[in-house]
Amino acid sequence: MKILKNPARKTFRVLLRREQIHKVACNHHISTEMKLEPMLNSDYALTWFAMDYADEEPKLEKLAVKFKLVDTKNEFKNIFEECQGQLREKGTTVQEPAQDGSGIQAIRPEVTRFSLNY
Repeated sequence: MKILKNPARKTFRVLLRREQIHKVACNHHISTEMKLEPMLNSDYALTWFAMDYADEEPKLEKLAVKFKLVDTKNEFKNIFEECQGQLREKGTTVQEPAQDGSGIQAIRPEVTRFSLNY
């Protein structure tokens, strides 16, 4: 799982691809209204609602992610909330989908390690 930043638009996106086939499984913008909540039966998982574009057509979905370590879960949550803080400073509440994928970069190089935890 990666958190990507488009520096030109100052927007953030969550992207997850399946390891073996590289199919997009999760693809949505981060907005200030999103709330990461712990999954009721796991200390290692988070859930949230988002307008997901993984299947090209936007769908409102409840998403969940489970990490191997609680520390990794907490780090992901902190980075996610840091992105929301930057959006609040910018004055943006809901992000619109980008028209092209140019200019997108990982927000922090170490965030890409989340993809190894699935």
